[in-house]
Amino acid sequence: MLKIGDFARLAGISSRMLRHYDRIGLLAPAQVDPATGYRWYGIEQLPRLRRLRTLQDLGFGLDEIAILLDAPAPADDVRALLAQVQATLRDRIATDQARLQR
Repeated sequence: MLKIGDFARLAGISSRMLRHYDRIGLLAPAQVDPATGYRWYGIEQLPRLRRLRTLQDLGFGLDEIAILLDAPAPADDVRALLAQVQATLRDRIATDQARLQR
C-alpha cells in the first residue's frame, strides 16, 4: 500500500486531486485508516487512475468518465461519446480561429 502522497507522485497528480476523486466517487482509496482518516492506495489502482486521466485529457466530463469507468460501455457507445467530444473540440477550434482572424 502507498500513502496518498506517494501514490500521487507516482501517478503525476496532486494529493488534492486524489481527495477530489475520492469525494466524487471516481477513485476511492483501497484503505482508509479509521483512526486518522489517512488514505492508502494500492498499485493496482494505477490503471484506473491513468484511464480516468486519459478520458479527462480527451475532453470527457467527470459524469461521463464515471459511466465509462464503472460500466463496460459497448464500443458503439464509446464511439458516440468520442464523436461528440471530437465535434465539441472542432467547434471550439473554429470559434478560436474566427476570434484570431478578427
